[in-house]
Amino acid sequence: MKMKYVLPLGVLLLAASLGHAQPVPNLGSLWISLMRPGVVAGIPVDRGDILACTPAPSGPSHCAWQLVFDASDVGLTSNIGALDVLPDGRLLIRLATRQPLPGVTKPVQDQDLVLFTPTQFGPDTAGTWSLYLDGRFTTRAWDGLTLSGDGTLLVSPPRNGAEGIVQGAKDEDILTCRPSATDVNGAIVNCVYGMHLKASQYGMGDGTDLSEFDVARDGSLLFVGGSAAGLPPHEPRHDILRLHNGAFEIYFSADAAGLGNNAIGGLALVDDADGDGVIDERDNCPTTANPGQENVDRDGQGDVCDACPHVANATPQAMAARKVVLAFPNGAGGGDDRVKQIRGTFRTNRPLDLGVNDALLVSVSRADNGLPIFAGNARTTDGQWKQLGSPGPDQRWLFQGAATAGGGLKSVAVRRLGFKGFVNRLKAKGAFTNLSAVPLDANSGVRVVVEIADNANGGLCFERRMRCRRAAVGLQKCRP
Repeated sequence: MKMKYVLPLGVLLLAASLGHAQPVPNLGSLWISLMRPGVVAGIPVDRGDILACTPAPSGPSHCAWQLVFDASDVGLTSNIGALDVLPDGRLLIRLATRQPLPGVTKPVQDQDLVLFTPTQFGPDTAGTWSLYLDGRFTTRAWDGLTLSGDGTLLVSPPRNGAEGIVQGAKDEDILTCRPSATDVNGAIVNCVYGMHLKASQYGMGDGTDLSEFDVARDGSLLFVGGSAAGLPPHEPRHDILRLHNGAFEIYFSADAAGLGNNAIGGLALVDDADGDGVIDERDNCPTTANPGQENVDRDGQGDVCDACPHVANATPQAMAARKVVLAFPNGAGGGDDRVKQIRGTFRTNRPLDLGVNDALLVSVSRADNGLPIFAGNARTTDGQWKQLGSPGPDQRWLFQGAATAGGGLKSVAVRRLGFKGFVNRLKAKGAFTNLSAVPLDANSGVRVVVEIADNANGGLCFERRMRCRRAAVGLQKCRP
């Protein structure tokens, strides 16, 4: 979650004598829009698009870029003049030019502020628009903005300053806008203004034009300036500076980060630990990248970090898996690899009853990092499950799946071992497919998961971890 820390001006001045920490810390992902269309790290960026720069451990100027907001998907054709990302994932935006937006009753002006409530980020952006601040009252086309936790807007005046709003306010200052009235739809229609940061007290010269900015979780100020007056040598409109403990430093170098000649329009700090473009507050796997947020069982935990992705809120039970054999006939990952054999036993509370609309799912993943190796479904909707013999102590079920490449599970046999109660022996084979993350390093591990949804048992989940070795060319065996 992106926390909003706003230090009063007096606190900032008191800290000026304390110096500042080195090296420059990573304070979160940077979400950036451009002042005009361009290309960053091979990614075409159009008007209104937003890129995420996920920092590397070496520092915020070395990052991985990805598109997190595709403006054309949601009817935005204007450049973004100012941007903030709220803790719940909504975007607060000032448009650079006038345009209508879906769901907003009047054409949006450059003095309005609008909210975008996302249902999905990324190349297929989706969500809804609403008016947040109606610019027809006394306001300006603010250069920069951020929303603090108490609902106060912090805004930076444009080059013509804020005459008539706060006496003596200039384009390098930051003002407070405390909402004092809203309309029937909740849009702000009046503010009480005040001074938050007088930049000249830090040596910033007239006309520096502090534009986009955000407040980091450590209370420091990140900002983009329009000139270098009173600031360390940097590239205006491209580099990002940091004001911390009363001192300035370069926080983000556009050249080092690969931003090139693209000037920054909008800027926001976002907590996104796994760098998948979904902020931590909304991410169903906050430490494992999953930009699509897949969640098959709809239990709130994403598939890639869910121990039982097809059984809601399940805790895996132990499975006495005896063997996993992975075959690589023409090279691992070549499209004709397969799971040659999975063998194991598991215990249920009652006999299995694999009827229509039930399923048995088998997956294999790397034990060290969770990367998937294989996943196959044996579903009963097409009648492929067959019960062999009469129900009883020796109850058996057989599934015959696709034999062609890409077919997932080729066969599954489940047999109840009558002399051991409801203990079931599983044998599974995969069709030729494309295994991932293989072959494994010597002595590395795999995690085998069997998930069952049947008429008798509801949802069950079993797992076993095993160690693997290379037994022969093209073959890898894993055992307990």
